[in-house]
Amino acid sequence: MKRILTILFLSCFCWGLSAQSIADLEKSYAKEKDMGKKAELAVNLAQKYHEKRNDDKSKLYSKRAYEHAGSISSSTQKNRVRAEAKYYEGKSHGGIYFGSKGFDFRGKRTGPDFNNAKNALNASVSLAKSAGYNQLELYALWNLAQLHSKTYGSYKVRGSSLKSAYEAYVQRSQELKNLTKPQTSTIVINGDGGGSSTPSSGGGASKKELEEIKRQNKNLKDQLEATEDENKKLKDKLNISSEAFEKAKEKEQQFEEMVVKNTELSDMLDENQGKLLRVQSKNKKQKDQIFYIQTENERLAQEQELAEEVNSRFRLGVILGGIIAALVLAFLYFGYAAQKRARKQMSQKNEEIKKEQERSEELLLNILPVHIADELKNQGAAKAKRHDNVTVLFSDFKNFTLVSETLSPEDLVKELDYCFKGFDFIISQYPTIEKIKTIGDAYMAVSGLYGDNYKAAEEMSRAALDMQEFLEDYRLDRQAKGMPYFEARIGVHSGPVVAGVVGNKKFAYDVWGDTVNVASRMESNGEVGKVNISADTFDQVRYKFVCSSRGRIQVKNKGLVEMYFLDKEYV
Repeated sequence: MKRILTILFLSCFCWGLSAQSIADLEKSYAKEKDMGKKAELAVNLAQKYHEKRNDDKSKLYSKRAYEHAGSISSSTQKNRVRAEAKYYEGKSHGGIYFGSKGFDFRGKRTGPDFNNAKNALNASVSLAKSAGYNQLELYALWNLAQLHSKTYGSYKVRGSSLKSAYEAYVQRSQELKNLTKPQTSTIVINGDGGGSSTPSSGGGASKKELEEIKRQNKNLKDQLEATEDENKKLKDKLNISSEAFEKAKEKEQQFEEMVVKNTELSDMLDENQGKLLRVQSKNKKQKDQIFYIQTENERLAQEQELAEEVNSRFRLGVILGGIIAALVLAFLYFGYAAQKRARKQMSQKNEEIKKEQERSEELLLNILPVHIADELKNQGAAKAKRHDNVTVLFSDFKNFTLVSETLSPEDLVKELDYCFKGFDFIISQYPTIEKIKTIGDAYMAVSGLYGDNYKAAEEMSRAALDMQEFLEDYRLDRQAKGMPYFEARIGVHSGPVVAGVVGNKKFAYDVWGDTVNVASRMESNGEVGKVNISADTFDQVRYKFVCSSRGRIQVKNKGLVEMYFLDKEYV
């Protein structure tokens, strides 16, 4: 136990030192202004994070180092830094192949990006070669061989890829076998394929530096010998027969299946243990409840004995008390029943009052606009208001008197009701339009009295065309049946009006002003089946509707007035 605690303490201590080192590097990286030094710090951070198995951070700083290196003036130094950045980026992308993550607890492969790893390592080889960074070039080639040896696929594909990568590594290592010139940066390969970058200081070489270079050369020779041993092992691996490889692959798959099964069994065991603990906890609670019930039963038995003794002495008092209680309950019951009947009657009356109130409000809304009705209910009166730009519509049936003579009073009212209900439905489809009134066979509506009125003329024009279309369908139907029908002239004008409520008993909402008179003249000077609009309305809808100019027409009390026929809306 002491050994375990000691190992844990040392592990935490080493991890803390490593974390502190990374934190110091990140602070230096954040403060550094020189982009060349910033690139070298980013390479060191990529190395540190790769050693900590944090592939995401390693890739991030690798990419930053590659970008910062673009500011280095020396092409050789720039390519060296970029080669190291791509080296760590490739190792981070291929983290699973180099043992960075391995298998998770459910036996599934996680995280590797083979293509990105291969591309990054190939880029590192190219950049290191152009910079004369021979040792890094060898390490990148070696990791490419490792990457190909640990990928999935058939033996033929894997063997071909591994052989190509291995031969590239062997060829280059033979070319550099007699290399003795020390590099300005070295990377030492650790046990899991990771590396570290240690730039040497610039300037003249001191005795200490020469010794360090000799030591590095010796290490390089040792590493080269180890590399040749690895090359020999790789050659041996390449000579493995396809049958043996398939068996190894089959065993690997069996092992993975066993890992998955073991994980499932472990999960089932954990689940069963959890169930067992819950059952034990439930049994304990039940035992506690049984003990509590037994204790309570004993207490109740004792109380029952005492109660029997008391009952034997006060039985008469109990009987009298019961009679009194019964009388009180009867009184309360009858009182409650009377109150319940009264509440029911009151609820029915309130419901009737509510329905009448709703009916009254509905009738009021049929007579007045919503905002005027609310103002009357809340304040008892509605103030007259001036509206600077509204659009007024008048319609009138042609030869109404002649048609009415051919119909009975009932049929006349029925036909008028049908047409005006059609108009009401059309008006209800446009939120800015409000029906004002009907006078005989005339129908009046206004748009733009409240809310946004920038679409008032546009919506009134659409409604007028809809009304003429409705009457045309009505005419065709009546003609087919050989029955009389109504045709209408419709006039539209835009301008200012004053709107308000008149009367005390029978409220009437109306509008006044010269705009109303001009709209009436537009209707009387129009033609059956047409919508006649003024120049003011035309100016507001000219880009939305096709209009035909009628020129200037003499109007009673107005002189010459320019008019237009509203033909149709632009598609």
